[in-house]
Amino acid sequence: MPWSRCFPDVNDLDHGWLLAAQPGDTFSVNLPANAIHPDAPWQVVEFDPAVIELQSVVPDAVRTVGDWDNTDDSKPERFLPIWRFTFEAGGVGESSLMLELRVDGVQINVHELTVVVD
Repeated sequence: MPWSRCFPDVNDLDHGWLLAAQPGDTFSVNLPANAIHPDAPWQVVEFDPAVIELQSVVPDAVRTVGDWDNTDDSKPERFLPIWRFTFEAGGVGESSLMLELRVDGVQINVHELTVVVD
């Protein structure tokens, strides 16, 4: 399992990593929406609240479908949202962190990390 220092942002390519943090560190897990099911939200399904605490869940703003005008810099860049989950490292320990995407009760994607707080 690859190691990662506690980077402020973790993305979908970091699936399976071991994330090292210290108490009080914050980090975000940023996961793209599924292209076939763009309205299906990512959800946190497993973590130890004694080790890490979920602070917020925010999907990025998205561009209107079919709007290809790139002259207005105030418009979002993406057509699919990125789901941003912000966590804070709390107590010393190790926690599995699993997020999943479900459609009609069927798991269509999963993202897992192990967070070690020392």
